[in-house]
Amino acid sequence: MGKKFISDYYEHYKPFNQFTVIGLETQDLFELSNGRSYHVRIDRFCSDKEGNYYICDYKTNNQLKAQEELDEDRQLAMYSLWVKQKHPDAKSVKLMWYFLAFDKEMISERSDEQLLKLQAETEALIDEVEKCVEFPVEVSNLCGWCRFQHLCPAFKHKFEVEELPEEKFKDNDGIKLVEEFAVLDKQEKEAAAQKEIVREKLIKFSQQKDVSVIWGTEHKVSVRTMDKIEYPKTEEFEKLLRIKGYDVFTINYSKFLSKILKREVDTDVLAQIKTSQTWMVKVGKK
Repeated sequence: MGKKFISDYYEHYKPFNQFTVIGLETQDLFELSNGRSYHVRIDRFCSDKEGNYYICDYKTNNQLKAQEELDEDRQLAMYSLWVKQKHPDAKSVKLMWYFLAFDKEMISERSDEQLLKLQAETEALIDEVEKCVEFPVEVSNLCGWCRFQHLCPAFKHKFEVEELPEEKFKDNDGIKLVEEFAVLDKQEKEAAAQKEIVREKLIKFSQQKDVSVIWGTEHKVSVRTMDKIEYPKTEEFEKLLRIKGYDVFTINYSKFLSKILKREVDTDVLAQIKTSQTWMVKVGKK
């Protein structure tokens, strides 16, 4: 895909004399109110001979964005403010996205009034963020780029243990608890798998011997069949039940299941219900 993107882009724009490149991966700050600033990192910043400036962004999305979405984009529009400040000669500042998977460029532009409004909205958002006292953790693929991991509940313990001397590393309570839990979790999964194997053997034994209770030295296990009822957990099915007069969300729930087993419900309802047999295997004291 990368080779195709580059090849298509090259064939489309060669010999690359449309613009003069001013900067690549720019690193600058646009000053906002109260000493705050907005980081300006433009993929490609360029201009043409008519005095138009272009903020170019490259996208590898497998889906084109709608023009309406680009016209609401905050990031590149904020860069426009920086361009107008740094280059007062600019006749226009155009926001340009290259969607490489489609060999297509899309453009948006903001008026001075729109940009002033956007700056005010952005500064208001910053105010809102700075007033926050609770920051719920939401781990995602973007965490790798975060410079505040040492403050984050999801990562700060990692930084704490990395700074420990080697002789104290394994003595850390958190590390010991994690390893202990991991061992127990593995044992639990292995036990669950083994329990399922034994359960199937008990069911088979009860069928072969035609018994419903199997006796041990201190325990007994009852094995019996039971009906399993499955029905759609959807608003449409709930609406159908109410239309037909079934109040399944109150004390009549067990009666409703009984009616299903006896095939005493409306055929429209019954058509969406699956009934099958399953096994109940329960252990108890003798």
